[in-house]
Amino acid sequence: MAGASFAVKVVGAAVTLFITTADDAVWLVPYLVSPSLPSGAFALHSAIFLGVLQFFILVSWGLYALLGEALENVRVGVLSLDEFLELIAATGCWIYVAYLIYKKWQKKKRRAAAAKAKSD
Repeated sequence: MAGASFAVKVVGAAVTLFITTADDAVWLVPYLVSPSLPSGAFALHSAIFLGVLQFFILVSWGLYALLGEALENVRVGVLSLDEFLELIAATGCWIYVAYLIYKKWQKKKRRAAAAKAKSD
């Protein structure tokens, strides 16, 4: 994509961001189907969700416009900046998953202790 125009890169980034975050829209479903929430709640939360997405697309676009060319040649040790940021992101995800597993394990342990105490 070295010869692609700036607009093509921005459209590609916007589509990629939309596709990778579309599953995050699942939190909107309760606002759509819940009869106990006001009818405007779904519209409000949808607008906030889409607004935040668009905000980050514009921020990414602006950062690339300002720093994109300068950052393409940055290296961190033997890694390019892209590889380094991907490594940080993947490491962060694994740490978060480990934290969630630990929390689930703690919850199971507490429930087992509570059930044992209740049965005694």
